[in-house]
Amino acid sequence: MRKLFLAFLGVILLGLQFAPMANADRCDATAITAPARSETVGGMVTIIGRANLSDSFVRYQVDFATAGKEDWLEINELAFAVLNDAVLARWDTNAISEGAYDLRVRAIDRTGNYCEQIVASVRVARNAARQELNGEPIRIPTLTGAFYVALPALPKIETCTHSWDVGAQVT
Repeated sequence: MRKLFLAFLGVILLGLQFAPMANADRCDATAITAPARSETVGGMVTIIGRANLSDSFVRYQVDFATAGKEDWLEINELAFAVLNDAVLARWDTNAISEGAYDLRVRAIDRTGNYCEQIVASVRVARNAARQELNGEPIRIPTLTGAFYVALPALPKIETCTHSWDVGAQVT
């Protein structure tokens, strides 16, 4: 009887040991892949990532807060679709102050439990979205990182003015 009790206790303890790993695996399907930590953004920012749970998924939300604070504000309206490497939300940074912000995606299940991932210290700058086409490489974010495009400097175009004489005849 004692051996049976110890075997039963061992099975219970083994199950408790692996329970957090199962939850971690469940939460791997919830992440923000762009923008990245410490990336500088501005204007209308596309937030890309995954919002999924292995079971009981109901909805997801994307929030932002001042870096290191818990004053979360929701970016997107209610979102009920499971997304994998897709656009989670579009964040209009024109209405907020420049500085560092944290982004959070939270996938919520039927019971109200959730998985979340936070991208820390995304920097908002007014001129980040307005890169000049002056021969310098432009960084273009992608799902797997970023690539750079070097564009030639734009030529200077002279301004033309037109003079019209209404009713005149051309001969």
